[in-house]
Amino acid sequence: MAILDAFYGGVGSVYQMGYLAASLCCIGGITGLASQATSRMGNALGLIGISTGVLTALCSLNFPAPLLTQALVLLGTGGLAGAILGKKVAVT
Repeated sequence: MAILDAFYGGVGSVYQMGYLAASLCCIGGITGLASQATSRMGNALGLIGISTGVLTALCSLNFPAPLLTQALVLLGTGGLAGAILGKKVAVT
């Protein structure tokens, strides 16, 4: 097991990979928003990037399981409310 930890760099490297994936998705999202033809893909990549970054940050803080569950439920509730309200706003 110690060989695997030395090879993979331990748990901290998993968080670093999460942050790297989130930042690459955010950069891809900004790039995708440059054109109307790729704006849907850019929006989706940005959403994935932000979600991955927030989830990685929450997991890296080592909250107890009940507190992490509560935070994720509240984030999901807020996201759902934002999606419902966003559907009602007219696009200009």
